[in-house]
Amino acid sequence: MKTYGERLLEVYTSEAKRLGRKLTSAEIVSYADRLHDEIHKNKKGPEIPITKMTEAEFVAWLEAEPALAGVDVKKEIGKCEFWCKANGKGLPSRRRIVNWVNGAERPMVGNYAGASSASRAAADKRKDPPHGWSEFMKEKILDWERENPNGGDAPGKSALALYNDFYRMPTSWQAAAWKELP
Repeated sequence: MKTYGERLLEVYTSEAKRLGRKLTSAEIVSYADRLHDEIHKNKKGPEIPITKMTEAEFVAWLEAEPALAGVDVKKEIGKCEFWCKANGKGLPSRRRIVNWVNGAERPMVGNYAGASSASRAAADKRKDPPHGWSEFMKEKILDWERENPNGGDAPGKSALALYNDFYRMPTSWQAAAWKELP
């Protein structure tokens, strides 16, 4: 897909060739305006302005927005309202809510081995981890701590909480577990 600038340059050069001369400033502006209108004519906002929507329509519009897939819109609106109240801002405007929800974290989907492009279905088809993997992982962390008493890039004890799932362990540890455990 060409960028706006590339498309604009293409229009300018083809028109200049067609006319057999350089384009005037007025012609350049005219072509830029037409290209802009052409690009944006298919981009629709909501059917009615967000300021005219009922609260239910506004929430439904946000929830239907593909860019907000995976975001709990109602929860984010509640967080926005709490923030406004705590900071003496009164009730948030619809624009503030849209900005707040746009900034919400979206959940990552994928397998737990780090490949975010894998489908959730593929992640669910994994075979069960080897028996004793949890103890193996704890031993790996303790070994690492003995080898690195000053820390550094330590997985440390916080890793015990993070790696409560075999497929969240570093892939090198997974491979070692598959190799060493029955």
